[in-house]
Amino acid sequence: MEKAARLAQPDVDTLMLDKHHQDIVDAKHLSEVFAHLDADHSGNISIQEFLEMTQDPTFLEFMQIRGIDIKDAKMFFNMLVSACRANEVDIKTFIGSCLRMKGLATSIDLHTLGFEVKTIHKRLSKYQDEERGKIARLEQLLVVAIDKIVTMERRSQSNIEVPPMISTV
Repeated sequence: MEKAARLAQPDVDTLMLDKHHQDIVDAKHLSEVFAHLDADHSGNISIQEFLEMTQDPTFLEFMQIRGIDIKDAKMFFNMLVSACRANEVDIKTFIGSCLRMKGLATSIDLHTLGFEVKTIHKRLSKYQDEERGKIARLEQLLVVAIDKIVTMERRSQSNIEVPPMISTV
């Protein structure tokens, strides 16, 4: 009996494939919603457009049906903007981020996030060390350049001929 129940359940590959297909359908539908709500037709979403979206029943229904819960809309948008390094978020980035917001964070999500933070920290530390080295080298070169300038000024001052004094005797 248990074996028959297990065989009747879809396998992991089938579930993943179904999820992938559903994500594609969701992305297409979300693109249509955004195209409708993109007031200036720029292909980007401003904070004002996003806040208007959060009041739109079609958008809210779409998000709710798919288990996407954006509790703090401004914070969510600001996170996306900081990742894009712009004042607006392109629609593809926005859609991808919304679809990743489905459901609760799993343990692997949290471990992945922790790993990414550690990786960024290592890269940043390495970059800081490299930049400190460059700054130290520039400081050394600056000291050498200043020494050469001072030496050249002293030489040029000692090479200046002082006109002989005219004696009136």
